[in-house]
Amino acid sequence: MDEVVSRTVRVVAGVLVGFMVAGGASGQMPAPEQIDLALSLLPPSAREATSVVLRDETGDVLERPGDGPFVCVSDASNPNRISVLCHHKTLDGLMLLKERLRAESGLRGSDFRALLCERVGPAGVVAPAGAMEIMGSLPRTATGYASEMTVTRLLYVPFETTIGLGIADEDPGDGRPWLHHAGTCGAHVMWSEVRSTAR
Repeated sequence: MDEVVSRTVRVVAGVLVGFMVAGGASGQMPAPEQIDLALSLLPPSAREATSVVLRDETGDVLERPGDGPFVCVSDASNPNRISVLCHHKTLDGLMLLKERLRAESGLRGSDFRALLCERVGPAGVVAPAGAMEIMGSLPRTATGYASEMTVTRLLYVPFETTIGLGIADEDPGDGRPWLHHAGTCGAHVMWSEVRSTAR
């Protein structure tokens, strides 16, 4: 595994630590289905060239390399769910920075976000405007996996405000777009949908 691939695996694994709680046994979904689940977060035109990383409690495996702009992860290390995350490669630097700062500072929440904004460098932003993350979590049931998954998208818009974008800076609670961390270096628009996973 070359240096670029190893770096990508470390980056996405670090992000997922904050996205889910690890469990003690891997899920039973076959690898091809895990790959399909992760790629389902992206539009069809972006899937073929996307790298997919599979993860269980034993570590990370680059299951399908790709040279496209997105990297996706399917994480089955929690016995209660499979978590999936796709991010644009322009976010690699941000993910590495978050991983390092969490380890160094032990901070979380608003204190961590303030520290992050202090360490972003001369550009003053944690992510390029327009960079995107897409994530979902598929619960496990007694008979397999749930038939629906909530998919959440994050679109980075550094320093934007509700006045500038014309959308609320509080979660409306129904999936509509809203501006999270408005006015900060890590401001992003979030929205979600419930999606069927039935084939």
